Amino acid sequence: MKGADSDGEWRSVRVSRSHRTSMPRLPAWAALFIGVAAAGPLACSDSSSPANGGGAEASVPDGRGGDAGGGPEGSGASEGMGDGGGPDRGSDDGGGIDEGVADADLADGGGSDVATCTNACPNGLTQCGSAGVQTCKLQPNGCTQWVTTQPCTTPETCSLSAGTASCQCPATVCTQVGTVCQDPMTVATCASNGDAGGCLYVASIIPCAAPQSCAGLAPVAACAAACTSTCTMGETACAPGGIETCTLGADGCWGYGAPVACPIRQSCTGMAGAAACACTPDPVCGLSVSASACGTTSSTQIVSCAMGPNGCAIGSASACPTNLVCERAGTPACVDPNWAEWPMVDTPNYTDNGDGTVTDNGTALVWQQNASTALVVQADAAAYCAELNLAGYTDWRLPTIVELVSIVDPTEFNSAISSTYFPNTLSSFFWTTTPDASEAGDVWTVTFDIGSVTSAGVIESGYGRCVR
Repeated sequence: MKGADSDGEWRSVRVSRSHRTSMPRLPAWAALFIGVAAAGPLACSDSSSPANGGGAEASVPDGRGGDAGGGPEGSGASEGMGDGGGPDRGSDDGGGIDEGVADADLADGGGSDVATCTNACPNGLTQCGSAGVQTCKLQPNGCTQWVTTQPCTTPETCSLSAGTASCQCPATVCTQVGTVCQDPMTVATCASNGDAGGCLYVASIIPCAAPQSCAGLAPVAACAAACTSTCTMGETACAPGGIETCTLGADGCWGYGAPVACPIRQSCTGMAGAAACACTPDPVCGLSVSASACGTTSSTQIVSCAMGPNGCAIGSASACPTNLVCERAGTPACVDPNWAEWPMVDTPNYTDNGDGTVTDNGTALVWQQNASTALVVQADAAAYCAELNLAGYTDWRLPTIVELVSIVDPTEFNSAISSTYFPNTLSSFFWTTTPDASEAGDVWTVTFDIGSVTSAGVIESGYGRCVR
């Protein structure tokens, strides 16, 4: 650097490198400003410059000019001024206008003003964030950023599996909304978060206080006293009024509930545990749904059998025409009882029904096994049979002569009737309803000691054996 001494003579002054490097680097505009300001006085060589010789020396604390000014001593402002910098070139630190400004531009990050950004993640990747599932998406500025795309709601948690994040339901004792035993002493109330997946979770718990414990199955578990089941799920049993089914009680034990009535024309049958409602046999039709039968309450009724609305047989009765009765031989029909409606048989074929009645399998007539022991007139014998209630039947009547003769058995010894099926048959005659056309006021009778058929006046005394 060149500077003027006290005599006004210019001389070279070198500033040490250690001094130069300790000075702070200035921005380009400041370096330019200082360089121009320092060059002014040097170019003018104004005598009003500082006492140390004027010019740019004032920019250096020790009054000396900077180094690397370049040019011979005494040159003007066209040469560099050390730290202040000349107009053309300067040192590394001070620099001239050309080099100093370039250094400052680089230090300040000069150059292009275009904005830049940094990708936060690979586009399309997912991860778990604090609020749920985050997806890496491309933003308007051209860079990627994490964005929450699936919030996880209570009780869901975000889980990462095979590189893909998703909201998952936690493991729980809940299988449906309601209550369930979380452990032997705790009832858990289960709720759903309402999502499409129906994520179940324990919303609250209720500890059971001794001696109670958690009992029952979801969704009706509850704290209850210890109990004992009396049946197992689904079992049935007959009870007065219908059928009862084994159900789970509020106490958590299985027991039979209130009985339910069986459908009409059905009744409960079967053993406990496997009972069921089944069709009750119709009094006339039994279980047949496609036949006809004679009535059970009147000898002059015929019953048509059909299927009822619940699948069970039901009989519909109608009255026989006057002087006809319902005969069971062959197909039940209303016929004249004074004529045989059955085939003749050589050997009687009876069935003891065990209820005080005997069925003749040849004629299909059902007989009173033990006849009345009272001697009565014919009208009283007829009234006796009409009022008889035997074996659950009330359609008894006094037989005709052809019907009563059908049980005469000439092969029997001492009496002409089977002593096995009709024991203790009395020796006097038995009344019929068939009048003797040759004798007014007389009717035909049968005497079983020898099997004879005779007529007797209706005011005489005889026995009555009823038939249906």
